[in-house]
Amino acid sequence: MIHTRTVKGQVAVLSSNPDLNPLHTRLLRMVNGFTPTEWLLKLLSSSQNVPDNVVHDLEREGLIARVE
Repeated sequence: MIHTRTVKGQVAVLSSNPDLNPLHTRLLRMVNGFTPTEWLLKLLSSSQNVPDNVVHDLEREGLIARVE
């Protein structure tokens, strides 16, 4: 599955949204609409423990969307 940033997500990245924790912010910055989300999570998990819900949190907040 591939995700892309929404307009709201792009604004959050550019404004350093204080409502996002560092892990969510880091993943949001990595999402580019081309790289499979699983690969991004593997990159993140090599440096820290990544909870399963981080992608769902960003989707629920409208910051990322699945690429069809």
